[in-house]
Amino acid sequence: MEEVILSKNNLENKVKLLKQHKDEWLTETKSKMNQQLNKKRSQIMKSKKGLYFFYWRHERKSWTVAKKPIYFDLGDGYLFRKISNSLVEKISVENFLLMFKSRKINQK
Repeated sequence: MEEVILSKNNLENKVKLLKQHKDEWLTETKSKMNQQLNKKRSQIMKSKKGLYFFYWRHERKSWTVAKKPIYFDLGDGYLFRKISNSLVEKISVENFLLMFKSRKINQK
């Protein structure tokens, strides 16, 4: 009878240890997955930084046939470059001026 009780206690201890290891493994795995997701999210945010979706209620008709990039100003110190019908890129005025200043220098 004592052997059965000892065996039962051993099994209960093993089950407790297994549960503890499982919980530790799950916590560690969850932490690793969160780190990977945060890293991937950060990479996506960096690669898409400055891009915005924009819905045009009354788009200028001339923009549909324009051959050159379209830039427009909303008056907040930034310009927006129209990339597609619904996507625009936010550019600071300083970067815009530097971009065209460097093009002018290269053309000379």
